[in-house]
This record gives sequence, C-alpha cells and structure tokens, in this order.
Amino acid sequence: MKIKLFSVGTDVVHHNMIIKAKIAPTLRIFADNPPMFDEYESFEELAKPLNDAIKSYGLVMIFAAPGVFSTVKSLLISALHLKTEADEKIKQLINTSFPEIDTEDEFVKKHYYFPKNADIFEGDGGIYSGFACRSGDEYIMLLPFDTEHTVKLVKKDIVPFLSRVTGVIRPLDDMSVFNDLCMTMRHTHVTAAVADTATAEFIRRPLSATDSFSDLFKFSEKPYARGNTPPEQYVADIARNAAEEKSALFGIAISNVLESKDKIKPYYVVLCVYSSECAQTSQFKFSKTDDMCDSLSAATNELFTMLKVRIQKDIIAHTFEGVEFETF
Repeated sequence: MKIKLFSVGTDVVHHNMIIKAKIAPTLRIFADNPPMFDEYESFEELAKPLNDAIKSYGLVMIFAAPGVFSTVKSLLISALHLKTEADEKIKQLINTSFPEIDTEDEFVKKHYYFPKNADIFEGDGGIYSGFACRSGDEYIMLLPFDTEHTVKLVKKDIVPFLSRVTGVIRPLDDMSVFNDLCMTMRHTHVTAAVADTATAEFIRRPLSATDSFSDLFKFSEKPYARGNTPPEQYVADIARNAAEEKSALFGIAISNVLESKDKIKPYYVVLCVYSSECAQTSQFKFSKTDDMCDSLSAATNELFTMLKVRIQKDIIAHTFEGVEFETF
C-alpha cells in the first residue's frame, strides 16, 4: 500500500521533527513507498494536493495540529461529502473526563461526531480522536499532530489498524528505527562515535544484521570509570570523549543498567547524544518484570531516535534553513 502523509497547522519545527522521527519508521513498515510529509498551514492550502493524493495513494494520512484539528475535521468531512453521526462512547468519555463541559455545545460536538462507518481512534479524554474512512481499497485518515497525542495514538491504534488493512505484521525486533536513522546519516554524510560501555553491544546488534551501515558508527575502545560522577554527566562526558577520539560530528552513549528508588520502574539507563551544539541526555526506565534484553533494545531505539532528531536539528535544519524538507 502506498502511503501519503500531510501535516496541517504545525508551526513548532523542533516538535514536528521529534514526532516525525518517531512515527515515520513505523509507518514505513506498512508502506510500499517511503512515506513523506508535506506541510500546509491550512486546509485550504491542502485541498488540491489532498485531492491529487487520494487518486494516487492507497492511504492518505492527515495530521492536524490541535489548534486547527476541529476545523480541519469539519472541512474534510464536508469536502468528501461524508454523512456523520455521534459516537456515544466518545461523547460519554468526554462527559466523564470534562464534567464541566456542555457536550451539546456545537464546538464540543465536533469532537464526537464522525463519518458513518468510520474506524475511530480514541484520544485522551475523548478529545482529538482520529478516524479513518474507506472507499473501495482506498483509505483516508485524520489524526491529531502534537507531542501529547500523536505517537501514543500511532502505537495504540494505528499500528493494529495498518496491520489489519495491509496484512503486514510488525515484528517485535524490526530494524525500522535503525534503518531510518542510517538513511538520514547517509544522506547527510554524518558519522557517530559510540562510547565504550557494556550496553554498547545493543548498538552493535543491528549492525551485525546488515553490511550497509557499518561505516556510519565508530566504536571507542577506551573505557572510562564513572567514580562519583553523576550518571547524566558521566554519560555526556563519555559521549563527548568518543566523538573527539573518533573525530565524529556526534557521540552517542548508553549507560550500564542503574537502579533508582522508583518502586514501579526501579531500573534505568541514561542515553546521550553529543554534538558541538549540546549534550542531550534522557533516562529510559523499566520495571523488574520487564525482560532486560527487550528493555535495552527499546532503549537503544530511543537513542537512535534522539540521534536522528539531533541530525535534523543540527545538520538538516541549518543547511536548509527556511526551506521545507521531507522526513526520511
């Protein structure tokens, strides 16, 4: 299935990069083509490209920012001449989540009225719920586009939906995040140095499955003792040291497994992406019942996503400042 992506009303460039970096690899699994985003400020600007895309793609996905979501939803339904009906489940969810809101208000109704026979993707508290409509073998989908709703909906609802309509089952150990990062690195002629830690093995694993990207990662063989250095500072330091040692634009690091006082998720690793712009760190937490290898693989994918976002911000955005570019 060929997939086309549109975003509407999105004006926070860095947040857009983060969202796209997270969802593009997932959508690529189900697509016969590399799904690309085209950005528009309003539905009026989108109308003609949307009409052309509907004729050429099996699935058209529209991601609308919260500020224009209801307007885009109404205009899309009108443009496609779709009949609507209230979804009582979403209405009740909104009423329960926001008891002070009048669910009979015309604006609120926009959040729980959907095209008849549409697949509905429930948003937090019922608001900003997405939907998908089918005409023959073609689908059109509307989803919210922001850091709070999008990734969560894609993981919870869109992946199962796409598995059902395409027949493609997403493997638990898929290489999509890694491959997507490597394509971006190849395009921008970027290499990354990897700090020497026990968990660096999880960065090596996807490289062992392909001969195409081994030149993009340079592994340091200089271990550094942490001593009393705070974990975040230590991981930032070893990522910087690796970058300097290997003369790479970026340095990445994943700490050994650490313990915290968190009763629910007492284990964590610290991730870091270093560049001359900054050293960005993040914690990835997991519980005692989680499989250790699965958790570290997921943490590594999170690190790959962080690196791709930094490349987009430090390299691509600076190179093409003021020019729209597609997500790889």
